[in-house]
Amino acid sequence: MDFPIIRKARVTGDHSAFVNGMMNGSGFESRRRHTQEKDLPSGPNWVVQKFGGTSVGKFGAKIAEDIVIPGLKDQRLAIVCSARSTSSKSEGTTTRLLRAARNVEEEDGGRYAEIVEAIRSDHIHAGEEAFVKDEHSQVLQKYVDDVMAECDNLLKILQSAHHLGGFAPRTKDMILSTGEKLACHYMAALLSARGIKAVYVDISEVITFSFAKGLGDDFYSGLAKVLGERVSRGFSEIWPGVMLLQPASRLRIA
Repeated sequence: MDFPIIRKARVTGDHSAFVNGMMNGSGFESRRRHTQEKDLPSGPNWVVQKFGGTSVGKFGAKIAEDIVIPGLKDQRLAIVCSARSTSSKSEGTTTRLLRAARNVEEEDGGRYAEIVEAIRSDHIHAGEEAFVKDEHSQVLQKYVDDVMAECDNLLKILQSAHHLGGFAPRTKDMILSTGEKLACHYMAALLSARGIKAVYVDISEVITFSFAKGLGDDFYSGLAKVLGERVSRGFSEIWPGVMLLQPASRLRIA
């Protein structure tokens, strides 16, 4: 038996009671009205480009030449990178970092130092392959210095966690963020080798304000303010150029 399809007529009326898609009052949560941002720096539009770890690992040079550099003609760019991965996920940077973190908590822990060395060697080798030593010796040296510094810091974190017998969730974020930082340094070096000003901006420590009321509107308004200030400061150093940011998921809140 076929049942008839009954369609109700669309109701039209006053939608002024809705704010950001939610009914203001009448049992629904009231939302803060959107206000136009008036303090953004003038000039070309901001565009944030996000590249996955495999793309950065296998096609970093093509990303720089075919996507980022052409986009600078009429845009201001901020790039977000995931940790590099090349041949397989099992040997990707994030997988290695997770392996190192797990090893810290094992009874026979101690292999984490070897894992850090493998990460260091892999990233330095990628730089040596990407840059002609004679033409880009300064770019390569800065990149190697950045990789060494990040890996040295990673090793200190792991050693401390091993000594204490474990680590807090925030510490694990610090460990995993190393892969994203290294990917950003790599892309910054690729762009610098092509004559583009590029700077890595660490946004993980921008939350220095109090948010005793929890993660509500006041928190996100404060976060937007400090992020804007940090991004604007970083961008003023390199315009016209590119900023590289680690993913916002690594913001340290606790």
